[in-house]
Amino acid sequence: MSTTLNYVQPALSKSKNIIKKNRTDLFVLNFMHTRLRCLLEQPIPEEDERQPWLHTLVEPNNRAHRIAIYRPDVLKSAPQLSFVGFVSQRRSQLPPCLVDEISRIDQELLVNVANVPSLVSYSSFALRPRLWYNLVLFQGSGLGTHLKGMTGHTYAAYELAPAYYDWIRLHQGTLTPASQDALQLHTSRYYLFEDMQKSVVELATLSRKEQ
Repeated sequence: MSTTLNYVQPALSKSKNIIKKNRTDLFVLNFMHTRLRCLLEQPIPEEDERQPWLHTLVEPNNRAHRIAIYRPDVLKSAPQLSFVGFVSQRRSQLPPCLVDEISRIDQELLVNVANVPSLVSYSSFALRPRLWYNLVLFQGSGLGTHLKGMTGHTYAAYELAPAYYDWIRLHQGTLTPASQDALQLHTSRYYLFEDMQKSVVELATLSRKEQ
């Protein structure tokens, strides 16, 4: 299975529109974190190592908000966590077979990532049709290594994503629950998929000082 992505030159105007969204993204991701914290006020079921604690919320305008909590005890007690914010826009026209395959892989990964010891929670929120926000909370810095070792994640990231998304914004940082601004952004990376043949533009990688 090939996992090679071809890098091409971006369209400048479209690139700027994709990059200049950090404040909006942080606002939405902080909202998602707040909703996640509210769930901790409910009785926490006994831990099941095979399954996450799943919730489906309906936000205003019938927007779907799915939450999977893997380590509720850590979520309640950890003074600081790391986060990844994955923001994406789905292509307007997709073959049904690709949509079905993405759905299958999502369900498979939802269960399999329960074995990743550093993973705390995963949230997915549809801000509007085709525009999705995903918030992953974890401890330490080993999440990427675990995910790269999972065949399903590699398949989704390198084989399916270029055909499924128009673009992706990927934010990384730390989360301090006691802070007024809980999510602190450290780096952001921006990707634009020009076509459905695995051609991708890495528009920019910005550190906290540059944003």
